[in-house]
Amino acid sequence: MTTVLATEVPLPGVTHEALRVERRLAALAGQGGGVLIAPNSSSGPLMMPGIRHLDPGVPIGARPEHFGEIICDVVQRYVTDNRPDVVHCLGIRSAIGAMTGARGTRVVLEAGQMPSQMIRDGRRELPAAQVLDLVELEDKALTRANILIARNQLEAATLVGRGASSEKVLIAPDGLPVQREVTPISQLPSIAAVVKGTPEADLTVLISALVRLKRPFRLTIFHDGDTLRPEMIRELKGSSVGARVELVPIGEDMPLRLVGAQVMVSAPQPGRSLAAGGWLPESVPWALAVGRPVVAPDVGAVRAYAGGGANYYEAGNSGALYERLEELLGDSAIRDEALERIRDRRGALSWDQSNRTVNDVWTIQRRFSEDR
Repeated sequence: MTTVLATEVPLPGVTHEALRVERRLAALAGQGGGVLIAPNSSSGPLMMPGIRHLDPGVPIGARPEHFGEIICDVVQRYVTDNRPDVVHCLGIRSAIGAMTGARGTRVVLEAGQMPSQMIRDGRRELPAAQVLDLVELEDKALTRANILIARNQLEAATLVGRGASSEKVLIAPDGLPVQREVTPISQLPSIAAVVKGTPEADLTVLISALVRLKRPFRLTIFHDGDTLRPEMIRELKGSSVGARVELVPIGEDMPLRLVGAQVMVSAPQPGRSLAAGGWLPESVPWALAVGRPVVAPDVGAVRAYAGGGANYYEAGNSGALYERLEELLGDSAIRDEALERIRDRRGALSWDQSNRTVNDVWTIQRRFSEDR
């Protein structure tokens, strides 16, 4: 019996989403192994005992938004030729490929951030009618999937609201991307942010908050090389705080460097991705992982993950973001209290429940597949 895991996330990787996929792969390896269809990262392919990594051949220089189309085609061909028992798709486009590849293959879908959400978030002036066909295609995939896995109640409600049967939707909450010992907070006024994904491509809210700070600070933005467009980097560097900002590619040393931050910040633009629950701002899990106070938007997906461990502000409100940053940067007692709340929340973030849910899903879906 063959289980395939398909994702648009390049592997191996250092982002929370990449490490989340690797958790799924470790669980799959524990059940005897399987096949991974995913783009190679610059350090790829992924080497994991029991896992065979098939590189779909994403062209060098391709934009992340085009990865899904390539993965969809490769998954469709693989399913048609090999008829695996189960295809577990992290991303709806690979699920569409699996569903059109062969009858009888069971499809498990973790939809996450939908393509239509990314398009509308990235092009806010675009009329809804222009993505109607895409939305209908997504909804059809949600209704056809055998099992859907959401990371929180908000995402589960979104999936059901788009037509998925509530009986098919299970929740598998995320744990920490890495587990690091919590150490005392630096006394240097340093801020860190990790940006990845369409809602974080626009730094307007963050810039508007930072220019109000009257105290000295340094900001390090870790980025994936694709999220920040050249025009946004020019706007950041041309602002009154541009000289205090360092842009650093996300790399293996990022967790260690984040420990040096006094405060971490997340300032995505409000939109469909943030409201639907299937996407989590990258700074939030990393702040809890390394044990640093984080200022984050008060939205359901962040609340579901961070609980009382974050310092919240109204999403999209740069004035409220400024106030939270000023509060944390200016008072060590407030930072220490925030750190205690993070310690408490970290204890509730584990991959154990997620692994149990996914293992049970695979076992049951394989049994259905045997009867085809």
